[in-house]
Amino acid sequence: MNGQVKVTRPKEYSQSPLGQDSVKFGGPEYFAVPSYGGVEPHTKFAVVRPGAGTVLACVVIPWLMFSGVCYVNESSSRYYDGMVYAAVDGCFVMVALGFGVIAFQAMRKRQRGDLSQDPTWLTYICVMSLVGIAGGCICGQMNYVSYWRPYFDNKSLGTYRNVDAGADTGTMVMDAGTIHFTSDTYLDLTKAMGFTDSDTYCVAPITSPSNDGKRYDFWAVGLNCCTSGSNPNFECGEYNNPAAHSALRVLDDEEREFFRLAEQQAEVTYNIGALQPLFFTFMEYPQDELLRYYSDGVKYLILSVSGALAFMIVITAAFFVTWVRF
Repeated sequence: MNGQVKVTRPKEYSQSPLGQDSVKFGGPEYFAVPSYGGVEPHTKFAVVRPGAGTVLACVVIPWLMFSGVCYVNESSSRYYDGMVYAAVDGCFVMVALGFGVIAFQAMRKRQRGDLSQDPTWLTYICVMSLVGIAGGCICGQMNYVSYWRPYFDNKSLGTYRNVDAGADTGTMVMDAGTIHFTSDTYLDLTKAMGFTDSDTYCVAPITSPSNDGKRYDFWAVGLNCCTSGSNPNFECGEYNNPAAHSALRVLDDEEREFFRLAEQQAEVTYNIGALQPLFFTFMEYPQDELLRYYSDGVKYLILSVSGALAFMIVITAAFFVTWVRF
């Protein structure tokens, strides 16, 4: 028109037969791999930063597992009914494995493109819960053997008063846990004996003036508090306390076997006898020793639980920093 040529700019997009805009040649969209549902190839899953609640759960749940198992493994329920504590431990394990199952399901969902759950922290809770359960079993066992079992053993046995160590026999007080002897009771250190097998097991007769010098059924004992053989310089328990006329029963089976060997050696060496030898820690106040078992058991339970909490905090913080960084 009037000698002028009308120039028309090419469209960057044209209408496709399917009614969709086709992509400009050479643009970044042109080289994109089409998605046919599911996760696109070479898609990297985004690292989901955990919230405060997730981090708190990663600390608290494994710690509660440790605390619960540690308590059950040293409680009176274990002493009086071993099946109860074993069943409770099994329940804790099932709960920990439950987190593993949920983590596996979250992982499968993520492979299908559902990013609603992050399996990382569920897996972490599962693993650390199992670690907590194992640690609780170990700490609980150590505390139980060292403090709670001796405490429950002696509490479950009888208490006898005014026992004449020279005239009475061991068969008369077979179920004794605590014995209060007559005020004239003493240790006959001239008939003490030490038996060595890695440790030295020391024994000395508990007697009174009414003893005929032939039979001794009550023995004060101690570990590594004398020398080996006869005349062993016995220094066990409150051996030099003139007010000590009581005793707390020694109930550890392994120790009693070695104390029995030392007592038999004393029988042969001093030409004496024993109808039913019983072994005790000689002292003035047995109830104080029982209270010490109890207080030490509580103290080490608190220390174990506190240490486990500190451990969980440190490990969780280290894992969080490392995971988010990489």
